[in-house]
Formats: sequence, structure tokens, C-alpha cells
Amino acid sequence: MATKALRAYAKQAGYSLEMQNQCAEIKIRAERKAGDILIEQIDHRGGKPIHDEQVTKDYGISYTQSHRWQNIASIPEEVFEKEIQDTIKAKEELISAEFLIIANKYKIVNKYKKSNTKK
Repeated sequence: MATKALRAYAKQAGYSLEMQNQCAEIKIRAERKAGDILIEQIDHRGGKPIHDEQVTKDYGISYTQSHRWQNIASIPEEVFEKEIQDTIKAKEELISAEFLIIANKYKIVNKYKKSNTKK
């Protein structure tokens, strides 16, 4: 992805963390938007997901990318925005992996809530 390359270049060239984070923010927002689109476009059958080669063929992305982007898209909007702003204010590096961790936490919390409401 071009924004990933731009961010890597900015880091290597010694550009400020602010510039690196601007590149990273564009990348993360693009991944989130792509995840939203994929959620709407892909037929989710439930159960254990199949590594759908059609996703790779139709959209030019891997199953892993599709899965990660959809996870990022699943983060509530206010949480997503707060994480971006908090990371920038703290002068830390924005990275996609942090958003995947947040998405996984939300999955666990939602699973726990669902299992407790059934009892």
C-alpha cells in the first residue's frame, strides 16, 4: 500500500513523528473504510471462516488483509477516533496492530456479554 511505503520512507528519512503519524492515520482510516466495504460485500456464512480465494481474486487482497480490515471496522466509531487522538496527543506511533488489539478486546467483551445474557 502506498501510504505504508510513504510512512516507512518518512521514518527512514528522519521526518517527525507527526509526519509519520499523518501517513499512518491515512493508512488506518483507509483500512477501516475497506473493512466496512468488505463487511457489506462479502457473504458471511457463519461458523468457521473459509479462506475465501474469491476475496483475493475479486478485490486484489489477501484473506488476512480482509479479516484484519473488517476487525478494525468493527471498532465503535467513538472508540476508534479516541484512540487516534489519544495516541497523537501522547506523541506515540500510530500502528494498525494497536487497532487490531482493540478490536479483539471488543470481540471478547461482546462474546462475554452474549454468553451472560443467555443464562
